[in-house]
Amino acid sequence: MSGPGAPAMRPVLVTDGGNGQSRSALAAVRALGAAGHDVHVTTTGPVSVPGWSRHCRRQIRTPVVTSAAYAAAINALRAQVDYAAVFPASDAALLALDWPGSSLVHKLEVARSAERAGFPVAAQRSFDAAAQLLDAAEVLPYPVVVKTEARQSPSGPAVWRADEPADLAPARGRPGPFVVQEWLTGGMTAVAGVIWDGELRAVAHQEYLRTWPRACGVASAARTTGPDLELEGRLPQLLAGYDGIFQVQLIGDHVIDINPRVYGSMALGVRAGVNLPSLVCRLHQGDGDLAAPRRARSGVRYRWLEGDVRHVVQAVGDGQVGLAAAAGALLPRPGTAHGDVSATDPLPTVARLLYAGRSTSRAAELPVPSPQSPPPPPPPPPSAQAARDRELTHDTVATALADVLHEGGLRVSPLGPAWSRDVDAYVRDWPDAATLEGRGWINVDDLLGRLGHGTTGRWAVVVDERIVGAADLERTAPPHPVDAVVARIARQGWCGPREHAELAVLRSRGLTVPADLPTATSPPVHRRLRWALRNMLRPRVVLRLTGADASTRRRLRARIVEDLDRAGVPARASRALLAARGVVLVDDRPPRPLPRRPSSTRQRGAGPGPGEGWAVVDLDEVAAMAAGAPNAGTVVSWQSSEVLRRLARSTGRPQRG
Repeated sequence: MSGPGAPAMRPVLVTDGGNGQSRSALAAVRALGAAGHDVHVTTTGPVSVPGWSRHCRRQIRTPVVTSAAYAAAINALRAQVDYAAVFPASDAALLALDWPGSSLVHKLEVARSAERAGFPVAAQRSFDAAAQLLDAAEVLPYPVVVKTEARQSPSGPAVWRADEPADLAPARGRPGPFVVQEWLTGGMTAVAGVIWDGELRAVAHQEYLRTWPRACGVASAARTTGPDLELEGRLPQLLAGYDGIFQVQLIGDHVIDINPRVYGSMALGVRAGVNLPSLVCRLHQGDGDLAAPRRARSGVRYRWLEGDVRHVVQAVGDGQVGLAAAAGALLPRPGTAHGDVSATDPLPTVARLLYAGRSTSRAAELPVPSPQSPPPPPPPPPSAQAARDRELTHDTVATALADVLHEGGLRVSPLGPAWSRDVDAYVRDWPDAATLEGRGWINVDDLLGRLGHGTTGRWAVVVDERIVGAADLERTAPPHPVDAVVARIARQGWCGPREHAELAVLRSRGLTVPADLPTATSPPVHRRLRWALRNMLRPRVVLRLTGADASTRRRLRARIVEDLDRAGVPARASRALLAARGVVLVDDRPPRPLPRRPSSTRQRGAGPGPGEGWAVVDLDEVAAMAAGAPNAGTVVSWQSSEVLRRLARSTGRPQRG
């Protein structure tokens, strides 16, 4: 801090070059401002979260980081102002400025550095382009983690989990290279600090409690831990040649990422006693009294409120966390460091809300199609297998219902059958149910009714004893194709990439498309909360699988969940029965029954309540019947469809275990 007679502090520059929503930049601005520095922030638009902080003394408009003019603008600014330090706040800014440490944002270089420092390295493959990655989709050892080799743009996913070929779709249309790594299990930790002249000057260890996005995200809740001296001893070799702020992320002993820059959860270190950006400024000014490493206090908590709420809401909606656990996770704790909201610095939160009000999507907003603008790109197509199954479903339904369909009564997405999760069939008269069952189809109306979904005419389409998709039969004339898409947009409350692409196709066919459509491209937060609450209140059917060996049960359980999803029936394999909804598959040991809900509280048609027992399927018995399968190669499919038939026939109260 400056005092009477002390030389004035030189200003400090924080630059991100993105859309103004960088939490890393905000964390740096607040840390530097708390230490008394005059902070300048570059912005690319009118709404800047770090620029609206009370600690920001000057906002400077620059081109976006993906522009060739960005680096020139920053260099010109540094020539005009004698900055004590410059802090890039994103990988894209590091690369655009060719800043010290920029080599460490390349995932392949991270792996090489980790190997040199004696860290185990996850098995990985690299692909130069998205086309090469997608060509290898069928042979990858799922689940895997997909990463852009270096994130040269702040937008778009930099890392995501892929459980099947369809999950590689975010890579389509994006520049490579890409790195695909094995999925590591275990707790996620990080060590952050300042390294200078090959020596650690500050260290903060933390463990991740929750992340957002949940599968492959950054810390939404974390806590500092005690030092790991053996780990610290290998950091100078891992970071050889680099001076400045760092954060090394690990799963177990595996180094998974290195951030040679300011980072989003840096407020945790500041609250725990190590102000990393201010320390770097002092080192730049030649402060020699910083030889011994400063250590963060253990037990200090951190929360990124927006990300943590999203994590918990999604976990509740997916049935993995109960209400009590969710409330405990979100309970405010005194002394917690926050990465976004602050009572003493509220304007960044206002800036964030204003930005979010324009669109709830982090992706680029797609314009409403117009005759003057080219059609927007379609959403990523499904996997090859999913596309084949959906097209087979379409052809099978067309054949089976040819005698009762209205003219043009078979409806799928204007983009084609591969983009439709089910086929809408508009019929003049209801087809004979026995005929459809003779084809192997399975009516799931009663099952969905038990789960709280009021549906009529939903059939699982079965071909060669394999569930390939679903058909929704409606005894009415088909709607106008534009009206069908607009009605879906109205139900959703937003117009996503698929809807934009569908409307563009319909416009190209000469149909009139309304201009006053929502601009948001993903569900608003209030709709997500409403869905989560609605799903929590729905009844469920617990399916207990008995017999067979453990590996067979696991394999068949996964197949049943997949087939139920194809049939439009919500399902999951879970033992967290307090939160799980839909058809819940549990293994051999029966779940503990819950208190029975009074029958007077249930609505007609809602089916059994959450605590009213479970259905039992003996896999040994089903396997013994597999001789009746028409093809020995379809035994697993036959077993799965037989389980669905038993569930669909059990229209009464589930059997108690």
